[in-house]
Amino acid sequence: PLANAVVLAGLNDDDRDVRMTCCRLLGKRTNPAAVGPLSQIVATDSDLDVRLAAVDALGEMKTPAAIQGLAAALKDRDPALQLAGVQGMKKVSGEDLGNDVEAWRQYAARSVGASPANSAIAAQPAATTVK
Repeated sequence: PLANAVVLAGLNDDDRDVRMTCCRLLGKRTNPAAVGPLSQIVATDSDLDVRLAAVDALGEMKTPAAIQGLAAALKDRDPALQLAGVQGMKKVSGEDLGNDVEAWRQYAARSVGASPANSAIAAQPAATTVK
């Protein structure tokens, strides 16, 4: 428990390398308690590499709760983050909707329900297919 608390606390470190390492460690540990903090990193961190590490970690969680965190990557404008979100969704869901970001957004909206955050995801303009 102490190690998990330290790694979770590291997500708030000023150093991007520390945050990235903590994301990777949480992905290896697959502790469901990390889904919320990792989802927050995906949605708000200013560093793209840290966000990508958080998306990768969420993809390892294989819990329905991870879908909501991954959905934030799908609504981002950065194609790299969208692609990482699609790959994470494939792992978590066991589904394969190809690389169509819009199809995955719709999947996330159906899977998680009609929360206000998911309504915003579903309302995003159509995205192009990531190659």
